[in-house]
Amino acid sequence: IDPKVVRATFNIESGGEAFGPEGKPIIRFENHVFFDQLANPVLYYKYFNHDSNVHSHRWRKDENSEWVEFHGNQKLEWQVYEFAKTLDESAASNSISMGMAQIMGFNYDDVGYLSSTHMLNAFSQSGAPGYVAQVFAFFGFCLSRQGLMDHLRNKNWLQFALIYNGAASYANLL
Repeated sequence: IDPKVVRATFNIESGGEAFGPEGKPIIRFENHVFFDQLANPVLYYKYFNHDSNVHSHRWRKDENSEWVEFHGNQKLEWQVYEFAKTLDESAASNSISMGMAQIMGFNYDDVGYLSSTHMLNAFSQSGAPGYVAQVFAFFGFCLSRQGLMDHLRNKNWLQFALIYNGAASYANLL
């Protein structure tokens, strides 16, 4: 695989960054995934909502607070994740995409971890260990999906994106 192709993928997924300004891995908390993982709609809708058509994800810290959109702000992404962990740690960790490659937590087994929390802990190590864990996980994920490495190698971007991010993410292109 051409290293420039891997770097381009990281640039698309996370702006090419492994860690945010506070030294924590780049994450994105996905409300719609948390809804499925939590499996408690009443509890979910007290603190979270989302519009599946436009991926509008909002959160509030209590039932009396205003709704806040949080994507694009790492400090808020982490606040939402930390709050969600108080409701269900496993569901919260499964519901974040993390690191340079933005691998969803629920894919932990496909990339060699015992849980999404273990994966996040590995990605959180400072310096080279955290970077190496993130890069290895990217290749582990690509190897776990039939044909994904070939699409990456051949720079077949649409097919790569369809498999990597899921067809639902690109339904408007089909």
